[in-house]
Amino acid sequence: MDAKIDAIFSIEKEYSIHTLCEAFSIRRSTFYHRSRRQNKKDQLEKEDKELTTAIMGVLEWIGYNKKYKKR
Repeated sequence: MDAKIDAIFSIEKEYSIHTLCEAFSIRRSTFYHRSRRQNKKDQLEKEDKELTTAIMGVLEWIGYNKKYKKR
Protein backbone atom coordinates (compact mmCIF):
# COMPACT_ATOMS: atom_id res chain seq x y z
CA MET A 1 0.00 0.00 0.00
CA ASP A 2 2.79 2.45 0.89
CA ALA A 3 4.47 1.91 -2.48
CA LYS A 4 1.22 2.81 -4.23
CA ILE A 5 0.81 5.95 -2.12
CA ASP A 6 4.42 6.95 -2.82
CA ALA A 7 3.85 6.43 -6.54
CA ILE A 8 0.80 8.69 -6.43
CA PHE A 9 2.77 11.36 -4.57
CA SER A 10 5.49 11.25 -7.20
CA ILE A 11 3.14 11.90 -10.15
CA GLU A 12 0.24 13.74 -8.55
CA LYS A 13 1.05 16.98 -10.39
CA GLU A 14 0.70 15.27 -13.76
CA TYR A 15 -2.67 13.57 -13.20
CA SER A 16 -5.70 14.14 -11.01
CA ILE A 17 -5.81 12.45 -7.63
CA HIS A 18 -9.13 10.90 -8.57
CA THR A 19 -7.61 9.25 -11.67
CA LEU A 20 -4.50 8.07 -9.84
CA CYS A 21 -6.41 6.59 -6.93
CA GLU A 22 -8.70 4.80 -9.33
CA ALA A 23 -5.73 3.46 -11.32
CA PHE A 24 -3.98 2.20 -8.17
CA SER A 25 -7.22 0.91 -6.60
CA ILE A 26 -6.86 3.14 -3.55
CA ARG A 27 -9.68 5.11 -1.96
CA ARG A 28 -9.19 8.85 -2.18
CA SER A 29 -9.91 9.12 1.54
CA THR A 30 -6.96 6.81 2.20
CA PHE A 31 -4.70 8.92 0.02
CA TYR A 32 -5.77 12.18 1.67
CA HIS A 33 -5.45 10.68 5.16
CA ARG A 34 -1.90 9.53 4.42
CA SER A 35 -1.13 12.89 2.82
CA ARG A 36 -2.22 14.82 5.93
CA ARG A 37 -0.31 12.42 8.17
CA GLN A 38 2.84 12.84 6.06
CA ASN A 39 2.51 16.63 6.13
CA LYS A 40 2.15 16.54 9.91
CA LYS A 41 5.19 14.27 10.21
CA ASP A 42 7.25 16.59 8.00
CA GLN A 43 6.19 19.59 10.09
CA LEU A 44 7.11 17.84 13.35
CA GLU A 45 10.52 16.85 11.99
CA LYS A 46 11.14 20.45 10.94
CA GLU A 47 10.14 21.73 14.38
CA ASP A 48 12.34 19.11 16.09
CA LYS A 49 15.32 20.20 14.01
CA GLU A 50 14.72 23.87 14.86
CA LEU A 51 14.35 23.10 18.57
CA THR A 52 17.50 20.97 18.60
CA THR A 53 19.44 23.82 17.01
CA ALA A 54 18.06 26.29 19.55
CA ILE A 55 18.82 24.01 22.49
CA MET A 56 22.38 23.41 21.30
CA GLY A 57 22.83 27.17 20.95
CA VAL A 58 21.71 27.73 24.54
CA LEU A 59 23.95 24.93 25.80
CA GLU A 60 26.93 26.44 23.99
CA TRP A 61 26.04 29.87 25.37
CA ILE A 62 26.09 28.59 28.97
CA GLY A 63 29.37 26.76 28.37
CA TYR A 64 28.18 23.18 28.14
CA ASN A 65 30.79 20.99 26.54
CA LYS A 66 29.94 17.41 25.61
CA LYS A 67 33.48 16.19 26.18
CA TYR A 68 34.00 17.72 29.63
CA LYS A 69 30.37 18.24 30.66
CA LYS A 70 31.11 21.66 32.15
CA ARG A 71 28.23 23.67 33.51
